[in-house]
Amino acid sequence: MSVPHQKVSVIIPCLNEEYFIGKCLDSLIDTDYLINLIEIIVVDGHSEDRTIQIVKQYQKKYPFIKLLDNPKKFTPAALNKGIQAAQGDIIIRIDAHAVYPKEYIPQCIANLEKYNADNVGGIVKTFPVKNTLIAQSIAIALAHPFGVGPRGFRTARNNETPRAVDTVPFGCFRKKLFDEIGMYNEQLPKWHGRCNEDFELNSRIRMRGGKIILVPKIESFYFARGTLREFLIHNFNNGVLVTFPLGSDNADFSIRHLVPVFFVLFFVLFILLSVVSNVCCFIFLSVFGLYCFCTLYFSFKRAVTTRNLLYFFLMPGIFFSLHVSYGLGSVYGLLKALQQKYYARKQAALKI
Repeated sequence: MSVPHQKVSVIIPCLNEEYFIGKCLDSLIDTDYLINLIEIIVVDGHSEDRTIQIVKQYQKKYPFIKLLDNPKKFTPAALNKGIQAAQGDIIIRIDAHAVYPKEYIPQCIANLEKYNADNVGGIVKTFPVKNTLIAQSIAIALAHPFGVGPRGFRTARNNETPRAVDTVPFGCFRKKLFDEIGMYNEQLPKWHGRCNEDFELNSRIRMRGGKIILVPKIESFYFARGTLREFLIHNFNNGVLVTFPLGSDNADFSIRHLVPVFFVLFFVLFILLSVVSNVCCFIFLSVFGLYCFCTLYFSFKRAVTTRNLLYFFLMPGIFFSLHVSYGLGSVYGLLKALQQKYYARKQAALKI
């Protein structure tokens, strides 16, 4: 596939990524694309570790690496600052917590042209950050259809056919797109400095009839959280970010956003009802039994594949922790969304 030679601006929003920013930059520098047509813009949100020092060390050797300050400390502001400073015709939005193969940049650009798309992205392969059984189990769960759902960018295979989707991780765009639909939305509901900026931007692209293409041959490699505590906190926060934006008037709603909510509410409700109803007890035990069977089945398959019986005992707990922590976060996010709607209507009524 021929790759047009265009100036590319790679934008990396980051905060406290001292353990990964060097690996990320190394992977981008080692690209198959013409290095004289690339600028890398790191936008840092006042990191408190060695992230800034590490980036400055790279700048001494690679003058095409720029470091910008993000005083607002949240991702949409970082991306907007990077886009405004970008000199390239193509914008590629990168995550500092991942690494990218040599062909990542040229494949993004080539497929953007091939499909005349507004945004192109690829699949994310999840790897353990540590060589421990817990870290490896976490990475497996985050890349498994039973863990995160089927046909997503985490579970697609790289031999699958490119297809139109509602959103992609990261993203490759023409810079002029932001003149047409606007920049990243900095007014989105935030949770611990994070928000669902990629999904919201892609929603605007679709609303104007644009195309978002997932190309499974485009791969990036993401490092999952290494401890159970980090895993649970990250999943809870991700769950909040799925439903919390529903309190905003410009939220793009899909019923799948509520699947984790239904999961948690079903178990809580039927556990309580089982105390007073044999029918509810039967329903709960049947569904929970099916769920347990699935977790044991997939855990057993992993144990057989790796020839490590420990996965059979560990993976069910990891799957359950993933679903419950994400579901609880989604419930909490939904409650905050309803609260946000209530206060918005109350304020509107006071103005009348």
